[in-house]
Amino acid sequence: MALVLHWPWWRAVVELVTRIAVAIMAPATLAEPMLFYLPFLQRPDARPNAEHRKVEHKAGLREITRLEMVSPSAKSLSPALAAVLSAYLIRMRTGKEYLVEVGFDGESLGRAADCRPALPLVLHW
Repeated sequence: MALVLHWPWWRAVVELVTRIAVAIMAPATLAEPMLFYLPFLQRPDARPNAEHRKVEHKAGLREITRLEMVSPSAKSLSPALAAVLSAYLIRMRTGKEYLVEVGFDGESLGRAADCRPALPLVLHW
């Protein structure tokens, strides 16, 4: 399957067991995150039955249900990031500092782990 992207990107080829190609989207500025497209990855439950296997997370988490990025420059976006946002794959909001929030399983337990200041990351489940 040919990879067709409608914004600037470059191809990185990685030698693992086999050669794989990763598309890296060109950010508008250095303040914007780099986006990677990994066409060979799928959710375990979306694979054909022969490859289907249940993955159990040690903490009991099942799926990512929210990915939100906070950025001081959230209003000036590259076409690639704008496309990801318009597809509702992630959310983005303006804030004083960079931060990524990841929600699991609808955040139904109301718990969170704040990894700051070591990492600009907050996990919710």
